[in-house]
Amino acid sequence: MNEIFAPDFFEIGRSGRIHSRDICINTEVGPFDTQLPLPDFEVRLISAEVAQVTYNSIVTIGGNVIHGRRSSIWSRQSGRWSLRFHQGTLCGSEP
Repeated sequence: MNEIFAPDFFEIGRSGRIHSRDICINTEVGPFDTQLPLPDFEVRLISAEVAQVTYNSIVTIGGNVIHGRRSSIWSRQSGRWSLRFHQGTLCGSEP
């Protein structure tokens, strides 16, 4: 993730809390299962160097199924894409 996250990366988690790059990189994540391919995955170019990625997520953690909507902003610098921002929002049992 050190290579993917931009230096100014931050995330708004499904709880609504803001998480810094350091927190996202250094927090251990336990096992989970996710549906792949990601439902409703779309990429929208905002400019030649900036893209928004959106998708729905269906993740199972400890037997609990969690549905969410996700949005990320990516930017390209020196021919390389970096993740600048991510947000996950909980939604009902169906995205």
